[in-house]
Amino acid sequence: MPLTAKSPAISLTLLAVGAAALVYSLTRFWGANPEYVDRFLILAGAAYAVSEAWPTLRELPLKPTRLGYLPLLIGAIAFPIGWFLQAQIAPKPIVLWWLAGAWVLTAAGLILLGGGRSHLRKLAFPLGFLLFALPVPNRILGPLQFLLQSATTTAAEWLLPILGVPVERHGFMLSLPGGDLGVAEACSGVRSVTALTAIAAFVAWWRQFGFVRGMLLVVLSVPVIAAVNVVRVVASGLIQEHFSTEYVRGNWHEAFGVVMVLVGLGLLVALASLMAPRSNPQGERGLCLAPPSFSGKGVGGLGSNLLLVCSAIASVAAQFLGVGTEQELVAAAPLDQIPHQIGRWKATDLPVPEDVSEMLTADSITRRVYSDLGYEVHVWVIYWSSRNMVKGYHHPDVCWPNRGFRLSRRDTINVTVGTDTISVTLREFNRGSEQTAKPGREKDQQLILYWTQEGRRIWTEDDERQAQATGGASHDWLGERLTRQEQRTPSGRITVLFGTQLWGDGITIRKQTLELAGGIASELYRVCPWARPREQ
Repeated sequence: MPLTAKSPAISLTLLAVGAAALVYSLTRFWGANPEYVDRFLILAGAAYAVSEAWPTLRELPLKPTRLGYLPLLIGAIAFPIGWFLQAQIAPKPIVLWWLAGAWVLTAAGLILLGGGRSHLRKLAFPLGFLLFALPVPNRILGPLQFLLQSATTTAAEWLLPILGVPVERHGFMLSLPGGDLGVAEACSGVRSVTALTAIAAFVAWWRQFGFVRGMLLVVLSVPVIAAVNVVRVVASGLIQEHFSTEYVRGNWHEAFGVVMVLVGLGLLVALASLMAPRSNPQGERGLCLAPPSFSGKGVGGLGSNLLLVCSAIASVAAQFLGVGTEQELVAAAPLDQIPHQIGRWKATDLPVPEDVSEMLTADSITRRVYSDLGYEVHVWVIYWSSRNMVKGYHHPDVCWPNRGFRLSRRDTINVTVGTDTISVTLREFNRGSEQTAKPGREKDQQLILYWTQEGRRIWTEDDERQAQATGGASHDWLGERLTRQEQRTPSGRITVLFGTQLWGDGITIRKQTLELAGGIASELYRVCPWARPREQ
């Protein structure tokens, strides 16, 4: 058999290998982010579309075009670069989008070279549908989450009094007579949006909607999900007040969430039925993915094979080069060696909640409470190697307001560390007031002192603002890792956070907390000398 006859098999085999590598990267991300574990259903949906499309694609005439070389070339070059980045660092969202985009471009190029534009049109839906398996970028996820939390909390605050339950709102916290009911990030509905919009797209394909009608169904899925989450929060409040808080916690809470997702799915299917045309258009079902019946008549041939072989070899080389470049010392952060006694302060270790560990995906976390004559300061020291910095930065300016606190002071202050000083961030929050506080609900004032550093560099105020705006999704590291030539130094992220109650004028508490922060910093840089900030 001549090489030209073997070309489709060679190209599709290499494309399948690239798909397997992409799925491997996705599973690594899903493992660190359990909320995305259901995304394997996206891949199953694409596979189902393959079986549906097989007969149709075999009947289409072959009209290959050399325009396919452009996306094929871009994808073949981009994939090894993305793999080089992933070899150095965990599969972050931007890396996954990079790899997926490269693979989709490569696939589109092969389709044009082997079958032509008609084949690519038939394959457009599944190629686009696969992108639903990717994590939502933080620049989109953060604002969407805030919008849904705000809408859900506002609607619940309005509806519960109508149903006979008085409400006092603090941020995203609803204070009811029977206790507080928080609209947490996980309860905002953002997870349902990312899942049910994919289902809406699949339903639109299944019902043979056109592009406009299908996009409308996807867009309408967002208010449907928001409405379902409002019902969930209101129902939780009613159950808490008329039955018991036990039924809105733990397994009951999770089960109720699953039920409401199913309700949202049912509403979505019903909405699709209402939007369906009176009679289904004639022709095949939707736009589906299947291996087209390419033959040696395509225009790709030897050229496409050579590009893909070179891309595969470059990807293998990128793996070895990336691992060799990443010379970080994960074991060089023995946070447990920070002393339990610093001056007159004595510490007690506290357990790290399992949900916090899952949320932060850190290499190591030390949580302690340091005491001095009954005055307590809670201290968190958290370390991520660059390989585990998968998730966005959880900024106090977002976390505390979510719990009903108001920001009353925002400042940057110097802390003495031995003979040096470091610049750290100071926040003060309060909840309630002396005039409006109910019995048993005095004004709650908290002092938060923290800093974050990447390697030896402590974040500046600009870094803090960017982290708050983007969830820590800075992409500066992309250019640095692609262009640096100097020897790699130990890297990673360290966050140190101090939290304590304020009372009175707070002057003494602030002073003592700053002294403790300096002592903790000195001990941190003793056990992690690579993290000592460089001299300014």
